[in-house]
Amino acid sequence: MRTLLFLSLCCLGTSISARAQWQPVTDPVAVRNYSFAKVEPVDAQTAWFAYAPRPAAPSAPGVPEVYRTSDAGRTWQNVSPALAGSHYHYFQDLQAVDNQQAWAVVASSATSGGPYTNQMLGTTDGGATWALRSLPAPDFATGSLSLHWFSRSEGVLFSQHARALYRTTDGGLSWQPVPTLPALPASAANMQLYESGGVLTLYSQTTGSSTPLTHWVSTTRGLTWQLLQLNAAALTGLPVFRDAQHALTVQAGQLWSTADAGQSWTAVAAPPFQQYTAFSPVPGTAAYVAGAFSYQYLNNTGPKGSAITYDDGRTWTLLENRNSFATIRFVAPDAAWYLQADFDPLGSIATFGAIGRYTGAVLATRHASPAAAALQVYPNPSASGRFTLHVPATGPRIRSVRVLDALGREVYCAQPLAAGQELDLSGQAQGVYSLTVQTDAGPLQRTLLINR
Repeated sequence: MRTLLFLSLCCLGTSISARAQWQPVTDPVAVRNYSFAKVEPVDAQTAWFAYAPRPAAPSAPGVPEVYRTSDAGRTWQNVSPALAGSHYHYFQDLQAVDNQQAWAVVASSATSGGPYTNQMLGTTDGGATWALRSLPAPDFATGSLSLHWFSRSEGVLFSQHARALYRTTDGGLSWQPVPTLPALPASAANMQLYESGGVLTLYSQTTGSSTPLTHWVSTTRGLTWQLLQLNAAALTGLPVFRDAQHALTVQAGQLWSTADAGQSWTAVAAPPFQQYTAFSPVPGTAAYVAGAFSYQYLNNTGPKGSAITYDDGRTWTLLENRNSFATIRFVAPDAAWYLQADFDPLGSIATFGAIGRYTGAVLATRHASPAAAALQVYPNPSASGRFTLHVPATGPRIRSVRVLDALGREVYCAQPLAAGQELDLSGQAQGVYSLTVQTDAGPLQRTLLINR
């Protein structure tokens, strides 16, 4: 899981003036030698921190810990779930939904070396109490699990061992299998689920770090999937989406950008430093922030710092040139948290150097495209199931309309469709539907609600 953790998040630093943009906060734990550490931000004031200390000896039990701050990191509360102190535990993941609800996946064993059994625990009161939650199926009890929550009620859980994806819409009280999950290769040994920009990426890799990755992406919260490639070639790195259409990825040292959900890719400029592990989209903007990463123990003298792009990697503006970081995640244009880390030459020991947060100016908010602003759908919610699509005469021409239900099944398709024409879903049941409108200016998406 540590590999995914450091691939999935971006690395940043402080401002050129080194005074205000990125500031360390109070450390929640004194011991810096860890086997797992992750910061889960909620907003500028609130964040969760999951930490698993590296045992003093290989045979010593270890108990993971969870901390939470609601005052911008000035103080932290130990809100760890109760785990047997005589057992051996390691974190699979921690996911924070908001300032009160979080989920932890922990593998535990009564003996050193296993066998390990997965547990899923949830809290709805800021970590004051944790409840053991049922796993979707018996074969989820072993192997690697990947968890993601879209809201307090809706989430997905993927099991590498079961090669299965389950979905919940009632906060984990019940789980339903997702039958549309693509068939994964029998030779796949490393499979993980990853989210960025509201897009799920499921990647798999056969044994050996040099073998290509296979990427499937879903813009419908796991209900439908499509194979993602880079101009007919297999991707070698994770794509980082800022929305359903735009993503960046690294291929053989070259940075690539897509504006059509991966149907085509364009080579773009790299950030102004040598090593970068990932990119963080900034919600509510059209920006990505990239950060330098270097091995501090080597006294690396290469370029450091962080940079921002507002044109999908065509140009970059340096934010600062003094720092290198392990992970960072923006949750708003003015809110991000980072984890700084260091590794020994073999990568077998990791120590975190600081936890901090973004304290700089609000990053520029996204300006809606003329096409997105032109499209109107009303009434929404609709009591009758009938919606009107309206585009001004000067707006883009609608080429086709497609609607999927909550299970990813197509319930409506029209091609072409005149502006102002009624979209009739009166025969469909009450619920949430996904609308995709293909226009001359590109695809546009809306969520429709039938509320009888």
